Amino acid sequence: MPEVMDGIPTAGSAATGGRGVPRVGSRRRTAGSPGTASRVAQVRRAADDFAELEKVMRQLHLSSTSEALRAGIRLLVRDAAEVAAADDIGSFLR
Repeated sequence: MPEVMDGIPTAGSAATGGRGVPRVGSRRRTAGSPGTASRVAQVRRAADDFAELEKVMRQLHLSSTSEALRAGIRLLVRDAAEVAAADDIGSFLR
């Protein structure tokens, strides 16, 4: 596991590519998304938060933390779109 301080890989960790410089926002192609770039994000949370996340992962049969976080981001995006649509409707009706 790479060493991390304040959510950023430290010098010499595997996440820095051995250069000692974090690859924040690095771009790479993934098998599931041809022609699109991905970005790396790190999260530091309390142990009890991750215990809850692991419980949810088991309940929803999610195989990895990354998969769970991607699902959470999709839900946030959908919720934000619903809020924006409600705001638009409210503005139209006023």
